[in-house]
Amino acid sequence: MDFLTQMDTLAYSYLTRIAIAVFALLIGFLLVKTIKALTFRVLGRLKIDATLLAFLKSLLGMSYYICMFILVLTIAGVPSTYFAGVLVGLGTAIGFGLKDEFKAISNGIIILITRPFKLGDIIQVNGYKGTVIDIQLFQTVLKTPENLNVVFNNGLITANGIVNLSDNGTVRQDIIISVSYDDDIAKVKNALKNIVEKSKFVLQTPEPVITVSEYSETSTKFLIRVWSNHLDTENAKFSVHEQIKTAFDNAHISIPYPKHDITIKRASSVDGA
Repeated sequence: MDFLTQMDTLAYSYLTRIAIAVFALLIGFLLVKTIKALTFRVLGRLKIDATLLAFLKSLLGMSYYICMFILVLTIAGVPSTYFAGVLVGLGTAIGFGLKDEFKAISNGIIILITRPFKLGDIIQVNGYKGTVIDIQLFQTVLKTPENLNVVFNNGLITANGIVNLSDNGTVRQDIIISVSYDDDIAKVKNALKNIVEKSKFVLQTPEPVITVSEYSETSTKFLIRVWSNHLDTENAKFSVHEQIKTAFDNAHISIPYPKHDITIKRASSVDGA
């Protein structure tokens, strides 16, 4: 009888603790949500760089939830000695299982300190080009020209390197055009010069370069080297290509296409037949 009474008392005690812990967990989520909103509002009023602000939001949000779970476990009656042992064991397991994630966090801090890019920059990473829209503890998010959000692990970014197209404000690009050998070089260069001078996306300083770059088997190749604002690189390329066809048609300049000469040899008849 005493045993049953002790079991009832023990069960009641544990159930009470669990109920209190669940209630504390629900209240904790509401408190964390409120504290996050207040903290982010205060940070938003401070003159903090947008990149640093995004990183702080991610770091503080995670810290708030960790503190909440520790508090809930304490309310549930988990002894501090057990709790410390669990943390050590869990930390060791997580350290092996999530070593890449921890490396991503350290790389995120490196990105924050070295600042190779910031929010709003246009960068190229691992073959993708896009605008940086978010920098978090573990990852960085790009929005591509196709309106796709591409998520990169921060470790991948620091390991492979990036190309920041926004750093200097302007970008140079080379456009190659093939022209028939029958066309006059000076005439072609003059037509191309008029195109780049009239394009609103091509900068005139530094001065565009137009020159013969190569003599191929079927054509003379011209190099058009132009500079544009880093936001207008594709517009500059597209506008030049579009105007070339119209200008060449008006100036009677030919754009060659591949040709193949085929020679057919007849085999001599057998026995003079």
